Amino acid sequence: MKRPGGPRWLVFCLSHMPDVLANPEYVGFRPASDPRRVEFVRSVGSDPRLLLVSVKFLDAEDEAWVSSAHPLKERYLTRRLRAGTMQPVSRGP
Repeated sequence: MKRPGGPRWLVFCLSHMPDVLANPEYVGFRPASDPRRVEFVRSVGSDPRLLLVSVKFLDAEDEAWVSSAHPLKERYLTRRLRAGTMQPVSRGP
């Protein structure tokens, strides 16, 4: 299967990034990778698809940058949940 790309993929990511960052369903990080990078995942769109948005927090500058955003396959999320590098976000009472 060909990896998604092109204008439709870009529009999908850019239009749904605010939803993912404001109200993620999953949050993750990889301890062996850059500890300043945090990944946010949410199911978005009219035909719901998982979208991962990776943010890098820059301590010295008090800034955060979106370093990556792309659709995510369900099996990849499942693998990350099993590995413990992604956790569901729990909401308060």
